[in-house]
Amino acid sequence: MSARARRKTASGRENTRVSGAGAVEGAARTVALLDLRPCEGGLTLRVRAQPRASHDGIAGLRDGAVLVRLTAPPVDGAANVALCRLLARTLGCPPSAVTLLQGSKGRDKLVRIAGLGRDDVRRALQPLLASPDVG
Repeated sequence: MSARARRKTASGRENTRVSGAGAVEGAARTVALLDLRPCEGGLTLRVRAQPRASHDGIAGLRDGAVLVRLTAPPVDGAANVALCRLLARTLGCPPSAVTLLQGSKGRDKLVRIAGLGRDDVRRALQPLLASPDVG
C-alpha cells in the first residue's frame, strides 16, 4: 500500500509524493526515463547541476537529466569537480571514470561514465530516486 503526501513548494506549486511500494515502482519508471546513451568507452548521462545548494546529493530527474545539488560554487570549475566526484561516489566507480564532456560553464551538462553499463547506472540511481527526500 502506498501513501500520498501533498505539500506546497516555495513557488506555490503543489507536489505529490508517494511513499511505500508505489514509490519504488515510481522510481523504477523514473529511472527508465534517464537519458543514457552509449558512447565510445562507456555511456553519456545528462545532468542538471544546482551549485551553492545546502547539501550535495541527487535531487531527482528533470527532462531525462539527473538533477544534482552541489555545495560548491560555480567558480573556477569547483562545481564541475564536485559533480564528477559525487557521481563517481554514487555510481561506485573511480573518479577518473567520470568525465565532463559538455557544459563546463552552464547548469546543463553531459558527462561520460566509463566502465559501467546502463543497468549498472540505473541500479545505482534507483534507490536515490525512490527516497522520500528526493523531489
